[in-house]
Amino acid sequence: MLDMPTKLLIVDDDISILTVLSQHFSEFGYCVRCAKDGSSALSEIENELPDILLSDLNMPGIPGVQFLLMIRRMFPSIRV
Repeated sequence: MLDMPTKLLIVDDDISILTVLSQHFSEFGYCVRCAKDGSSALSEIENELPDILLSDLNMPGIPGVQFLLMIRRMFPSIRV
């Protein structure tokens, strides 16, 4: 049986950071998706649950700490 790659969702409002992190983690075999803010990330999570969520803490809209607390409460299986 083949191992499935770990699904990683990266959330950051800075496109250059998203690009660098996405490329870096993809090179290590992660299946990477990106979101520009907490609201976009929630939509991504509804489409497919990631294994790991990596988030900026200083973002517009939903503040990062509040967003991570919400994710932990709503989706306890996601590692943040």
